[in-house]
Amino acid sequence: MAPPLPSLPCFYVLQFFLLFLAYQTAFADIRETRISTDSRPFIQILEFGFTRNGKLEVSVSNVSWSWPSGVNQAFNSSKLGFFVLPDEDWEELEMELSELSNTRNACVFETRSPSVNPLLTFSALNYSAKSISLSISEPDEYNLIFANCLSPLEITMNVKIVAYNLGKDGKKEYLSQGQGQLPTLYFIFSVVYFLLFLLWVSLCVMKWTWVTKIHYLMGLLVVVKSLNLLCEAMDKSRIQRTGTPHGWDMAFYAFSVLKGIMLFTVIALIGTGWSILKPSLQDKDKKLLAVVIPLQVLDNLLMVTIDEVGPSIKGWEMWKNVFLVLDFICCVVVLLPVVWSIKHLREASRSDGKAAKSLAKLTLFRQYYVVVISYVYFSRFVLFLMEEAVSYQYDWTCNLLLELVSVAFYLLTGYNFKPAQLNPYVRIDDDEEEVAMVAATMDGQLDDDDFEI
Repeated sequence: MAPPLPSLPCFYVLQFFLLFLAYQTAFADIRETRISTDSRPFIQILEFGFTRNGKLEVSVSNVSWSWPSGVNQAFNSSKLGFFVLPDEDWEELEMELSELSNTRNACVFETRSPSVNPLLTFSALNYSAKSISLSISEPDEYNLIFANCLSPLEITMNVKIVAYNLGKDGKKEYLSQGQGQLPTLYFIFSVVYFLLFLLWVSLCVMKWTWVTKIHYLMGLLVVVKSLNLLCEAMDKSRIQRTGTPHGWDMAFYAFSVLKGIMLFTVIALIGTGWSILKPSLQDKDKKLLAVVIPLQVLDNLLMVTIDEVGPSIKGWEMWKNVFLVLDFICCVVVLLPVVWSIKHLREASRSDGKAAKSLAKLTLFRQYYVVVISYVYFSRFVLFLMEEAVSYQYDWTCNLLLELVSVAFYLLTGYNFKPAQLNPYVRIDDDEEEVAMVAATMDGQLDDDDFEI
């Protein structure tokens, strides 16, 4: 019997990821993008921070267009083309186009805005192809945008973009201004995590008697994080010098997916108390992992695709919103085991004769709950607000803060759950937990005022 077809959401995610693999030459800042039967009025092709010695090269080939069935309007090639716009002037341009649309069909190539720099219109095409370059004299973060003022006219074309800045030594630097520090930054943190791994191994050797399965996974997670940052450092370094990653991007994405899956799995397992509080997982814990791991696989595949394919692909905005919702769900689900353990330990401290021991465990779980919430809040919300507020020249500072917070999170997790004889985590078997759960059921749900994190 043939295997069943995948569900629609999973099928479309896989299809989108395969499309991403097909466009892997679009990575970095030598980009090749295929636009196929696209009728959007504006298509963002590139966002790049230029210095005074910046240069942008655009090549268009295999250009064709067609009207949808039932539509037949006058064609004007001068209303199709590319323009360059500073990022901060986009809202001003939208207002001007809105005013023009009140009297006639608005087109960006007919505006008087000094910030709009028309680069190439289809009236200049030579046998459906054209190449042009632009030297940047004013440093800023610029957007390269394709404008289709004849929408719903459908456009198909190949676009190749080369964007770079000239360094003090005259060499081309293909990373956007504000990202040139990233290769060194990621390499330093890769070394930091490797040293943390060596420290963890030495601690486990010294405390071998109290090492459990979760400690092996925690050590493996630190190794994967170190390799992930090393691959990202090499990826950015190759892009900075040559404009293409030369295969390092695939290694980086592989370790990114693996790191994301392992991080959420380790947090969930710690929350359940697996191998520390209890030797095996209960059914509800296994069901939770069966939800968390597939969600993380989809979440990381979407993250990779969204970050690298960019908004030039149709459906990019929709998949970006799906990713944000999915990422939020993952963050909520992974906190459930910690909340369950807090409730069970609170009830156990009331129902058995080991109140002091249960309260010690309860205190540690509370602390870990706060740590996880703080990490998720910073990496998902605070960092996003900072990226919007910080100037493009200091984009690297957001990456620096994220890595510093991540190191602090890993250190706190390792310190709280390290193998130690006097660790508040003392093994309890499933029978003890079942007693606490039965007691909780008999006494009813805890009051909101009674459950304080």
